[in-house]
Amino acid sequence: MSTIHLVDPAARDIAASLKVFDPERESLEAFRAQTLAMYAQISPAPPDAREERRIPGTPEVRVLVYRPRNSRAPMGAIVYMHGGGFITGAAQMDDATCARLAQEHNATV
Repeated sequence: MSTIHLVDPAARDIAASLKVFDPERESLEAFRAQTLAMYAQISPAPPDAREERRIPGTPEVRVLVYRPRNSRAPMGAIVYMHGGGFITGAAQMDDATCARLAQEHNATV
């Protein structure tokens, strides 16, 4: 079953050129699950200061919020958006970066 239609058109040539993922022959959902499973094996535990929230709507939006340890009020905010080619990956893959930003800048990320 081809899932090439699920890949961002601007990223299709790049995705097709990758040896690890053939969008013409492999399921995008299976590739994403495989990537996240591999990441889970090597990733550190989520930061204690991370909380997951959901913003209602269609579709519902998952948001990860990071706060500095021993925070001092008031604090600023940093908006960090996980981006990419809409092929694979997940926001939690940026846990370390977001936790560090929160701590170093005394900000909610």
